[in-house]
Amino acid sequence: MRALACSVPFRESLGVQHCSRTSSQKLNLAACIAATVGAAALIAPVALADADTSAELHQLHRVLRMGPEIGDRAAWFSQVRGFVNFDTLDGIAPMFGNSVNAQPFSWTRERAGSMAHPSAIGAMNDPLAFVVTPVRNALAWGRDHGIRADVYEALAWQAASDTLPDTRSTAGGARFNARIDALVFRNAGEGQGHVTVQLRQNNQWPQGEGNISDSLASPVYLNELFSSRDTFLARAFYSQSMFDDRLSFTVGKINPNDYVGLNVFASDETTQYLAQQFDGNDVLPLPYQYYTPGAAVQAIATEWLAASAFVASADGATDNWFDAKLDSGYAVGAEANVLFELFDLPARLSFAWCGSDVGGPGAASGIGSTDVWGNSYIGTAQYFVTDRYGVFFQWAWAEDDIAGTSTNEGGAGITLDDAFGRVGDGAGVAIGWSEPTDPALTTQGLLEAYYRMQVTGSLQVSLDVQVILPPTTDALSEPTVVGGIRAVIRL
Repeated sequence: MRALACSVPFRESLGVQHCSRTSSQKLNLAACIAATVGAAALIAPVALADADTSAELHQLHRVLRMGPEIGDRAAWFSQVRGFVNFDTLDGIAPMFGNSVNAQPFSWTRERAGSMAHPSAIGAMNDPLAFVVTPVRNALAWGRDHGIRADVYEALAWQAASDTLPDTRSTAGGARFNARIDALVFRNAGEGQGHVTVQLRQNNQWPQGEGNISDSLASPVYLNELFSSRDTFLARAFYSQSMFDDRLSFTVGKINPNDYVGLNVFASDETTQYLAQQFDGNDVLPLPYQYYTPGAAVQAIATEWLAASAFVASADGATDNWFDAKLDSGYAVGAEANVLFELFDLPARLSFAWCGSDVGGPGAASGIGSTDVWGNSYIGTAQYFVTDRYGVFFQWAWAEDDIAGTSTNEGGAGITLDDAFGRVGDGAGVAIGWSEPTDPALTTQGLLEAYYRMQVTGSLQVSLDVQVILPPTTDALSEPTVVGGIRAVIRL
């Protein structure tokens, strides 16, 4: 999930929301789609990137397949942890008390797939194998000695069939991500402790001219890979579990969405949906939307009930590193999850509350003010129809004073992994609505569909289409279509 743009630049141009468009501001729909498909045709044969679905979803897939081998009870708790993002760094040897016999190190051992999804090797040989193979062997050595790393470069470009006057019809972004999870210790039957540090660096095209959402007066951030932040510290925290990995405490710089409102079928903008409406939400208050100083607790109370809570500062909205002043307001939230089996496959129902004293765009005293108090709520339902096919519904609502760019937002979708028997391929379709915070705009409908292709073990390319119907203003055509292409390089 990407942080909400604090400046909310498209609201500064609301005076032109209802102006009639001119022909020079229109991009022919056929040309938009042709440009997207044409770009895919040019990029797909070239080994540039590889993406994976979220770590939580991969863990659930793995457990669903091996459940009988590890026992019903162990398999079920592993499924529960995957559903609620209770990360225990499975498969990583601890830095201290290491009892795993590591393989002899080799720079040249073949590793065709990424570290997160080694079986996804794609349809083509990787021309970058001479570069990525020694790096992956180094990362594999790290896993045998307590270090799990996720390193990737992601790029996404979009073009719209219609825009507001004097705004761009195309925009793109790129992200470099480097995350390290260091498993300090693990005591069997008790718990583990780990340290996480994650850095990101972003670029946007064109620089400083806004994203495609601004051009469409959309309350939804339509490209989660697009960010105006340059280099920043995303996560930096210590987490420790206990009671046989049934209770966990985390403190440091966190992402509140990791603990409240997470949807495993739509939680990774590098491989799943690009729009924040499905990959998170545009509703909850400012502190929830950022990587920010805070603390969290997660508990698996019984086999069917799990809960989590967080408290987070709003300082992450304006500070790229670690602002410990904690003087910009705060948010606190909690979630209850009911987990059960339906036709021998896991399902999850959750409800969450989040309160904050930080004003949103609709606050009378202005965005970022701390003289308000408001409440917001999230409901989520998720179910595995098969071990590779999931369905979901999610809804979020917030009081006007603290809401993000929307006050009421929801949607439902389908996510498919290893599509058509191709390991690493994936697809998804989701549809929903969003009610803007700004009273000058009307309710927006959004449909998003994507197909992810595993080109090589180091490359995935996704085609993405978003159909806006109706738009928030009559200055835009119905429907307005946004075509996109995404490529990710993952080690």
